[in-house]
Amino acid sequence: MIKNVLPYRTLPGVSDTALVITAIASAVVCLILVIVYFRLKASTQLWNIMAVLAALLFGVAAIAQLAVAIAPTAGENNKTAAPSAGSGSGSNSAASLPSREPADPLWCTTAGSPGAVEATPTAVGDLIFCPTKINGGNLPITGPFNLSGQVLGPQHGRDEMILLVRIDPSTCDANGQRGAPGRFLLDADLRSSADGTWFHEDDLGGQGSGVTLGRIFEFAKAPAATVRELRDSTPEWKESGIIQLPKKVTILASFEVPPGKSAGSVAC
Repeated sequence: MIKNVLPYRTLPGVSDTALVITAIASAVVCLILVIVYFRLKASTQLWNIMAVLAALLFGVAAIAQLAVAIAPTAGENNKTAAPSAGSGSGSNSAASLPSREPADPLWCTTAGSPGAVEATPTAVGDLIFCPTKINGGNLPITGPFNLSGQVLGPQHGRDEMILLVRIDPSTCDANGQRGAPGRFLLDADLRSSADGTWFHEDDLGGQGSGVTLGRIFEFAKAPAATVRELRDSTPEWKESGIIQLPKKVTILASFEVPPGKSAGSVAC
């Protein structure tokens, strides 16, 4: 499940409800102490001082706890993950899923690496998409290439993740031909690594001339049964790609690998 990111300050392990209840309890204790003070004014001066100090303490605690529970964090806004251009019907986009701010680059092993590109969006729910390193930083590509990246987040959040690729329709192969119109399901394993790192070798679909095609890779989620169905039907989409994704496939984020170079390539 993708969780909402609330625009409130919170304490680790403490819910807003618990803070409010504690604040109310502190206020009630404060009120009782004030009543005791006025009822027992004739008592010793020490007791009076203790009652006043305790009442002030609980009163300040109540105000502080309420402030922590409900005060909005300055400049913190919910962001919505926007679907990538041309990503298909709305049922397959993550437009309704909340996004978070990118993780500290120190957590991403690929951050700042040569040839690394950022995903759009960089985070969805509990998942954070670190920059993907293209071909070890050797760009532009001139043949088969590799990708290495990292997805931060809980293991259960990555259990249904898959990697898709589609061709940038504005580009052509080295022979001047447009690429396939559909998406292709790749064998990249985004789930088994404990730290979320992943690696993919791309052979250009076995077509060397495809090096000059721009490619759009997409992180997506799909139930295991849906993935099995797609793999079983590979012969049907091997050439043209998957024209219409199953409704249970949700695109989360995407990144682009720019067109490579090939000697003697023909323009579109």
